[in-house]
Amino acid sequence: MGGLPRLIYWYVSDGARAEGIKVPWDVSRETANKYALSIHNEGMFQLWDELVKKGIFSEAITFIDSMRGQHGTRQVTAHSKVISVPHMEDTLRLIREDDIFVIRGGFKPWYNVLNTLSGKGHWVLFYRANTNRGPWPFWDVVLNDLISAPLLEGNRLHFNFLKPVSEALFYPTFSREKKWDILLNASHIHPKKGQHRAIRAAVEYRNRYGHNLKICLPGGFIRSWAQADILGNIHKYGLDVKVTGGVPREVLNCYMNMSKIYMHVGPGGQNDRGALEAMRVGLPIIISNPKAFAPFLYSDTRYSTYIPMEDSDAFLAECIQHRLKNYTFSIHKEVSDYYNKNNGMRLAVARMTELFEHIFKIGKPDRIKLCKEYRLYK
Repeated sequence: MGGLPRLIYWYVSDGARAEGIKVPWDVSRETANKYALSIHNEGMFQLWDELVKKGIFSEAITFIDSMRGQHGTRQVTAHSKVISVPHMEDTLRLIREDDIFVIRGGFKPWYNVLNTLSGKGHWVLFYRANTNRGPWPFWDVVLNDLISAPLLEGNRLHFNFLKPVSEALFYPTFSREKKWDILLNASHIHPKKGQHRAIRAAVEYRNRYGHNLKICLPGGFIRSWAQADILGNIHKYGLDVKVTGGVPREVLNCYMNMSKIYMHVGPGGQNDRGALEAMRVGLPIIISNPKAFAPFLYSDTRYSTYIPMEDSDAFLAECIQHRLKNYTFSIHKEVSDYYNKNNGMRLAVARMTELFEHIFKIGKPDRIKLCKEYRLYK
């Protein structure tokens, strides 16, 4: 078609209409979908916007399919917009032949639409987002943020993707005021995040060292046994825990800057955004499931501590004590610099630019040729 292609980002499916059922909607109206109204805070949205600014794409369009909120368009920046549709079927009339797709997660209502797009000459890149959609046949490239170098797997490129965070929202202030020893995760509270485990370790810490850890626990409770476990231990042992509930991300940035350490000692998630945001702010981290994080997050023991899931509350308490005993204010700048060097937006843009330059050189989708560009085939 000439000119630069567009990048099409499928972000989330939130109660899409039933497939095949027609629902009137108007692309020219202003959308009121909640995801569309907050998309500007997402690091990946900002990454695509930066690629347009750099001249890699002509435009970046984020699609959401949902029956919640007014359908339509929101022009977020001069280069990027978000469109809320009733179902991803409704995007087909808006697609151009040279569009390149990035699919996040792979929601069930998308399968048949992806099947329709398959074979039409579009490159389709996939970010797993902790789903089990990897086996779907549509992916030409897997954006894998859990590896440190490109890999060949399933006859396709697994690209060592860097998942950026919003650097305008999360940044170090280097304030010496530290109200809390620990910021405990930064999202919903449920068993897979492991907040209950850290609270149990706080009980052990009090028994061993004779005083309370000061803990900030942001996020809303997801109904589970962990809620009673956490609140019961806080009350029973008189722990010093600020349970904030859900907070705006601007406030979360303040909480991070008033904390010494970040902890995520549960098994769940994929490259949990909270840990990335915390390192961007300058917090050393304690984690328990390294295979769920980007390699840089756990590869330098100066800035991270790994505590296996099977280790005891007592051992976790000892590790916290070791971190706090050796705490110095200078660690925050070191950690923030380390994050920027390994996962900053500038680096993420450069890495994706290289990938798309290879894709443009090849032309139509060819998985083998792309793997050869990364010397994964002899």
